[in-house]
This record gives sequence, structure tokens and C-alpha cells, in this order.
Amino acid sequence: MKKDVYAALTAAGIETDGSASDLYARDSAEARRIVWDSGFAVIPAKTVAHGPGWLFLGFAYSPFWKRAGER
Repeated sequence: MKKDVYAALTAAGIETDGSASDLYARDSAEARRIVWDSGFAVIPAKTVAHGPGWLFLGFAYSPFWKRAGER
């Protein structure tokens, strides 16, 4: 089961950003370990806004899903 990777990253003080349901995290060795330990693949971001230096985690931005569940 995948853990709340957003919560783990923010608790560790790692910079994050969200775009709809997708999560982006500033790339670092610690971020990669948290992502991997949370059950996600480590994927470098390839968007204009989040290029080199960021990781992409599709559908992992938990604040989006929390808001969606409150509707």
C-alpha cells in the first residue's frame, strides 16, 4: 500500500508543488528515498514549469484528493 508521500515529503522539509492531482518534489537524495519508501517510482519531471531538479509523482498530491472528497 502506498503511503501519503506528500505528507512525508513536507514533514521532511522538502519543497513540493501540486498541479491538479499531480505532485512535484524538489529532487534530492532524501526526496528520492522518501518517494521510493512510499511505494512510488522515482521519475524526473519533464514539464516546462517543473523541469530539471524536480520529481514527478502522478496522482499523489493528497490535498487535491482531500478537497475532492469533501465535495
